Amino acid sequence: IVRLVKTSNKTSKIIEAIAIIKHRAKCIRKVILSSTAGADGDLKAFLSNEFLCILYFDNTAKLPFDNLYKTPETIGVDRLAAVAGANKLFPNMDVLIFDAGTALTIDFISKGKYFGGNISPGLQMRYNALHYFTKKLPQLKINPTLDLLSGRNSEEAISAGVQNGICFEIDTYYQKYKSTHPNLIAIITGGDANFFMGRIDTRVKKQENLVLLGLNEILGWA
Repeated sequence: IVRLVKTSNKTSKIIEAIAIIKHRAKCIRKVILSSTAGADGDLKAFLSNEFLCILYFDNTAKLPFDNLYKTPETIGVDRLAAVAGANKLFPNMDVLIFDAGTALTIDFISKGKYFGGNISPGLQMRYNALHYFTKKLPQLKINPTLDLLSGRNSEEAISAGVQNGICFEIDTYYQKYKSTHPNLIAIITGGDANFFMGRIDTRVKKQENLVLLGLNEILGWA
């Protein structure tokens, strides 16, 4: 599985890392390339020469679930991979997926049918926006030790507002879906997943490698 998420990755280093893995695991024959940053010709040429089967994962790939998204050409590949991972872990069940990274995405799959979801700003993006779009509010970072419902000064008010707000958002989405799907399972993944554990009321299962699990599942359908 080759997953590119930043344009700053140097192709030569990526190729070197893949070559090392292939040398150690000579049984690898199939590769899936998923990129939100784009992959250059050198990487594609290397993969074509080294592996028998390559899947360049995009919105046209065959999926292990029914995609009911009205504009499948616009949906991010990481969201699709996360849904595939959730469907693999909990087949034929109702699953709500929270991916907490740069953005917070909320996606819903029910008994093998993907019904779409929502996208809102992630934790740090909310802090950045308050600073960028106002003249006086300071630039703050995520405060993992904050445990206040109301701030007692401006910095606490920003942190409490951002962090409580996104937690309430997650809990409310879960409650709304739970009201119509009583057997709902909630999963959280992404770089900020640990932040939410113990802070939200939602009974959520943390799956650190959900996207990678989904990519592996999609590769099996190639």
